[in-house]
Amino acid sequence: SDWRLPNINELASLVARDRYGPSINLERFPSTPAAWFWSSSPYAYYSYYAWVLSFDYGNDSIHYRYFSYHVRLVRSGQ
Repeated sequence: SDWRLPNINELASLVARDRYGPSINLERFPSTPAAWFWSSSPYAYYSYYAWVLSFDYGNDSIHYRYFSYHVRLVRSGQ
């Protein structure tokens, strides 16, 4: 019950800058697609946007909240 959506900084900390397509360590995170993932970070200027991160090249951006993207949950407790 302590799973949550990570903020953009937490999500970006998973990026492996030495690889792309996907830009993540596949030994630790197998089957991760080279695709966009949601963060819990809202965009400050427009409430209908939120920050997303692509595990294709490891870049971030803002996208409309109604887009269908992947999620990667993290645990809050422990």
